[in-house]
Amino acid sequence: MKYTMQEGTLALPGRAEDRTINIFQISGAGKGESFNIVVNRDVCIPSESIEAYVGRQIKLLGRTLRSMKEVGRRETLVGAPNIPGMEIEVHSTDVATGRVQYQIQASCKLTDKSVLVFTLTSPSPLSEELREDWRQFLASFSPGDAPAESPAPSETNSK
Repeated sequence: MKYTMQEGTLALPGRAEDRTINIFQISGAGKGESFNIVVNRDVCIPSESIEAYVGRQIKLLGRTLRSMKEVGRRETLVGAPNIPGMEIEVHSTDVATGRVQYQIQASCKLTDKSVLVFTLTSPSPLSEELREDWRQFLASFSPGDAPAESPAPSETNSK
């Protein structure tokens, strides 16, 4: 498999599975604080709907992040080709510091098993300006070549 990244390309064995994560830190949210946008790749059970995938992932996350509170879930469209997806908004509290983290996550399927997950995390409540930046970010996605299909995950090895 040929893998392309910002810095160049790599040749990977055919059995390689792309689980890379991109993290972008952006300044200027709230009171001069920065926020992060993370893009990660995952696989879902073959023929699993995006709604079922998101529900399964939230259930798994809730087992490890007990302070998580879901505050919204809605259908969304990702990118110029309007890929159907699910968007979820959650708040969680860091046990060590007591600080709340505000997060929006959008997931969409690129193939029958390939899922792309976009996450915005902010230490401040999400302003309308930040939400508009998020909408523009999601709309800017332009899919490239479809990733190679890989074996479906079991619930125990997923996230």
